[in-house]
Amino acid sequence: MKDKVPTLTRKDIARRVSETHALKIQDADKWVDCVLTSIRELLMTADPEVRLEVRDFGVFEVKLTKAK
Repeated sequence: MKDKVPTLTRKDIARRVSETHALKIQDADKWVDCVLTSIRELLMTADPEVRLEVRDFGVFEVKLTKAK
């Protein structure tokens, strides 16, 4: 049986930002939320396709697909 893979969440990101930048967890959480909201909004404005590249992190793409 496979071991369960640990899941990291938005709160884990906020905790890391808080620790590495000497911020209160509440302030770090606001910044993380702001960044993730901005990414989501940019991807939602895809017309009809868009590619968002965050160097040294990853690439997010919205592509046109056929309806199921």
